[in-house]
Amino acid sequence: MTKKTIIPEAIFYNFIIALIALVLSWFLGGPWMDFETKTTLVLALFFFAIFIAITIWAKINNIEKTIEKGRAISGPYQYARHPIFFAAVFFLNPALAFLFKSWLILIAIIPVFFFWRNAAQNQELFLTKEYNDK
Repeated sequence: MTKKTIIPEAIFYNFIIALIALVLSWFLGGPWMDFETKTTLVLALFFFAIFIAITIWAKINNIEKTIEKGRAISGPYQYARHPIFFAAVFFLNPALAFLFKSWLILIAIIPVFFFWRNAAQNQELFLTKEYNDK
């Protein structure tokens, strides 16, 4: 079976939705976050750092290394089935929202969540097929 990549498609839709939210903010004249630029940059860097940390943690603790009796017992996989998807939705998107000072990007996490959920379900189907064939 060929390897199918789900993540790039979800990232694409994530950024398209964020871009639409940003364009709507510009077109409508807001709503913009009324925080100082330093504050929003610190918050954006904070959320982005958490996103990067979770992503690296997930890559270092690959799911195959952490499974015992069908359950992940260490690393981020013990807390979330798809930690990179989780980090993208709940840390990367707020980082973008604070970076651009856009409340609409923050609100756009709601539809973005559904794209990532769909990507996670597709990834599950792919992995089930991939590993049940062997």
